[in-house]
Amino acid sequence: MRSILAAFLVACGGTTPPAPAPPEPFVAPAPTPSSPSAAELYAECGEAVEGPSSPGECTSDADCATVGCSGEMCVTTAVAQSGVMTPCLERPCHAVLDRCGCVDGMCSWSLKSP
Repeated sequence: MRSILAAFLVACGGTTPPAPAPPEPFVAPAPTPSSPSAAELYAECGEAVEGPSSPGECTSDADCATVGCSGEMCVTTAVAQSGVMTPCLERPCHAVLDRCGCVDGMCSWSLKSP
C-alpha cells in the first residue's frame, strides 16, 4: 500500500505546491496630451477669423471691426459695413480671441494670455 501511495505522490507532483505565477509586467499609463496653446488653437482657424487683408488697410484700432455670426472675424470697418456673413459655428479657437485691432497696418486679433 505504501508503494502505491508513494507512486501516487510522485505521479501527482509529490507534496511540493505549484510555483506561483510570475507577476504581470508593469505597463506605464499612456501620457495625457497637453492642452494646445493659444497660438496653436488660433492656427487651426486663423483664416476663418481674419478677413481678407492687405498691408496698410488700417492705421488705428478704430479702422477695424468684428463681424460674423459669433463676432469671430476681424476686418476693416469698410468690409464690416458691406455685411459679411459667416456660418454660426463655435470653434475652440474662438475662445482665445481677445481684441480685434490694427496690428502692423492690418486688422488682426490679439490672443488672450494663458
